[in-house]
Amino acid sequence: MWSPDGGHIAFYSFRSGQRQIWVMPAAGGLARQLTDGDRDANFPGWSADSGEVVFTSISRGHVFAVPGQGGTERQLTNDSLGCNAGFPQWSPDGSWLAFFCASEQGDRLWVMSASGDAKQLSDRESYYPRWSRDGMEIYFFGEDEGGWEIWAVPVDGKRARPMTALSGRRGVIGNWGLATDENFIYFTWKDDIGDIWVMDVVTDESE
Repeated sequence: MWSPDGGHIAFYSFRSGQRQIWVMPAAGGLARQLTDGDRDANFPGWSADSGEVVFTSISRGHVFAVPGQGGTERQLTNDSLGCNAGFPQWSPDGSWLAFFCASEQGDRLWVMSASGDAKQLSDRESYYPRWSRDGMEIYFFGEDEGGWEIWAVPVDGKRARPMTALSGRRGVIGNWGLATDENFIYFTWKDDIGDIWVMDVVTDESE
């Protein structure tokens, strides 16, 4: 994951013997290990000011944050959610944290405010959230009766709407590769091989 200022890349690696989060200069150079311990760290993401890396501790089922230069980690989610949190993504202004929450009911999209208040945004299987540039919506992979589509949901909790109509097309939507520059959404689609697709971001002003 590129830092918003373009200066560093966060990634996970097994080079220390366990899956941990590392950071290295985008221009090349030595990588620094940010996380430690028996936590199986994954899904790194950056704060808007590039000062902090958020990640998932798969072994603990919670989201943590650590300074990008290294330092003391802090836990962001807790057991009160009743699920295992994954793929955390800070909103552009740093006021919300989006993540998916896995429980017996399935994986659902949640957001948590900087003060710790959390709420569920989706009622369907949901993965890999990405914020719109203005921080007003979250794009995610979601499942309905016809299969997997890209959805958008306002952070205020209004009804989610599908952005794609891919049901019936040969192939499946790819994992991870979801991005937006506010004019377009980019995603991967897997047939025999994986390709990168792009679509216009269409906003229905009547909603």
